[in-house]
Amino acid sequence: MRKCSLFFLGFAATGVALLAQGVSAADAAPTTKPKVRVETSLGAFTIELDADVAPITVVNFLAYVKNGYYVDTLFHRVTEDVIQAGGYTRDLVMKKDGRLDPIPDESRRGLYNLKYTVSLFRDPLKPVSGQTQFFINIKDNSQLDKLRDGTGYTVFGKVVEGTKTIDKIAKSPVTTNPSYAAGRSKVVPETPVVIKRMTQLDPLDSKKVERIKKEFRLRAEDPLGFLLADYQKKTKAKPQTTESGLTYLSLREGTGAFPSPADTVELHFKGMLVDGVVFDSSIDRWDGPGNLALASLLPGLREGLSLMQEGGKALLILPPSLAFGEPGMPNKVPANATVVFEVELLGASLADQK
Repeated sequence: MRKCSLFFLGFAATGVALLAQGVSAADAAPTTKPKVRVETSLGAFTIELDADVAPITVVNFLAYVKNGYYVDTLFHRVTEDVIQAGGYTRDLVMKKDGRLDPIPDESRRGLYNLKYTVSLFRDPLKPVSGQTQFFINIKDNSQLDKLRDGTGYTVFGKVVEGTKTIDKIAKSPVTTNPSYAAGRSKVVPETPVVIKRMTQLDPLDSKKVERIKKEFRLRAEDPLGFLLADYQKKTKAKPQTTESGLTYLSLREGTGAFPSPADTVELHFKGMLVDGVVFDSSIDRWDGPGNLALASLLPGLREGLSLMQEGGKALLILPPSLAFGEPGMPNKVPANATVVFEVELLGASLADQK
């Protein structure tokens, strides 16, 4: 048994060594979450990328890893919020050779600037400006999730191994340097923190990534159409538009009675903008279903629920005139916005049938 244990320990050690050299990467199964090992002068760490959410950013980053761009570049900026790398040589000269065209922002898709996540650095006033530089959050930084133009810094991965190395870099004594920010910012490590090597540990599933990129492109071009098509996959029903402008798609037919205008309804709901961002829900409000007077609801919800039977579930698309109109919903729904509700009617006090 001991010989067997030693054999497997040896095999495991060999496997780790192969991964470190990138030898086995070609043999691993393609994935949308490939890992990259980063070796620095203060130790190593591993990043797991996420092409399901930020496909363009991940492809961009891996291109620089593959062509060796990051070798001998620095972690040139250390603040109380982030450690930043990928743009400067050992002499604190901006590295220009090998840079690709800037890429568009892919922020605000469900990944946030939390501790140990990895984000693409860019000009905060130019969404299409990210290139080589990236930063690692050393604490939760929600202020980086939404900038003045409504975008944020794109999170495209997280550190999954070697967080002690990240902590060590973050504790580097810093100073000013005339070669960076004209010597105005005390953020440059006194002892250079050098990236020695980056190694991609497993292959990217390029075919799937292309499908994801296409999906995001379609969503950007026609967010409402994309959302409706996505819901239509869940049902055999076809959307119907009423004279008022309400669009109704049955997700599940109910078997109970229809509510009357004077009823109180018990329902689950989720309110979304056309890009799928949730602005309100019964779970957020009550951690479960809620009971509301039908007459107190938005005109589009009143109309939509009147078309449903108890036990039914539907998607309701409300034009501005049937939703929040000109005022919108402060900090949540823009003025004159079309909104979408996924609604499940659990029950109603059927006044006409008592």
